[in-house]
Amino acid sequence: MKHKIFNYFKELKENTLASFVGLFIKTDPKLVLTDLTEDKKKIIEDKISHILEKSKEIEEVIPDFNEKYLYAEGEDFALFIYFVKRDVAVSSIFLEKPKFAVILLEHEILAKKIKDISSIEDLSFDIAEIEKFEKESKPKETKEDTVDIEEYIGNIDRFEEKHSEEKEKQETKGEEIIQNSSYEEFFMQENLKEKEENCEIIKEEETVGEEAEEVPSLEDLIKESIEEYERKKDLDKNLKENIKREREQKEEFIDPIILEHIEKEFVKEIGPIAKLILNRKMSELNIDPNRLKTEDIITLIHELAKEIRIEEKKEKFINEVNDLL
Repeated sequence: MKHKIFNYFKELKENTLASFVGLFIKTDPKLVLTDLTEDKKKIIEDKISHILEKSKEIEEVIPDFNEKYLYAEGEDFALFIYFVKRDVAVSSIFLEKPKFAVILLEHEILAKKIKDISSIEDLSFDIAEIEKFEKESKPKETKEDTVDIEEYIGNIDRFEEKHSEEKEKQETKGEEIIQNSSYEEFFMQENLKEKEENCEIIKEEETVGEEAEEVPSLEDLIKESIEEYERKKDLDKNLKENIKREREQKEEFIDPIILEHIEKEFVKEIGPIAKLILNRKMSELNIDPNRLKTEDIITLIHELAKEIRIEEKKEKFINEVNDLL
């Protein structure tokens, strides 16, 4: 199972040309494949863990937030996090601006492969296992892939011998000789062409290097994405609070005068102590006299009725005050 998951992530890295791909369970990196140095790898792991932790906080504030993925990019950098399920995420880093449609598709394909693996949350990979899988996944060198220099030189010699024989035959018959390029001329031309292309590339890089402005570091870009994410969290929180306040303002409350009528009926049944008990019950139930709701009044009536021991008086009190609602 571990080897299969490793191959899934290796395929993702190759298909998207990512410099870093990782499997994160909750906020912990469980499997990481990267071309970066150990120091940069550790920085990225810490930053991604921090982003995942912040996303959990947003889910607590907004239960239905349920983001499918997070994406941030700079001039020559991009960060992509895909949420496979609640505690499982796949993260990728690109040091060149990627094609968004491609990386989204490849992450969705990977997510489908690992989503139903029930034991994935319990998996962990150590360095020795990753090195072993890397070694096993490398294609073995075959005889066809090895260049035999002697055979190569022999082919050139045979070509030139055959070319000379054909030339002699054509001269004997008095036919017009068509000059063909030899292997050597062909390779010289190709080599010269390749050198010219390399020189052009170097010149272009030098020109771009002179004109380009200072590019932010990987750590700065990740920091900016985190800050943007936190700003979004604050906006969502403020929006939720504003909606709550608007709902409260639109909500209709019962006139506090009803409390006087309840107190009057309660006094009839238990005497002058009624006001003291009424105030105590309102305090215990955390009822605001200026923001009375129907459910608050119903709860208060039932709590006061419990203080009336004679059943007949209790029923009379409930019937009288219910008529007020």
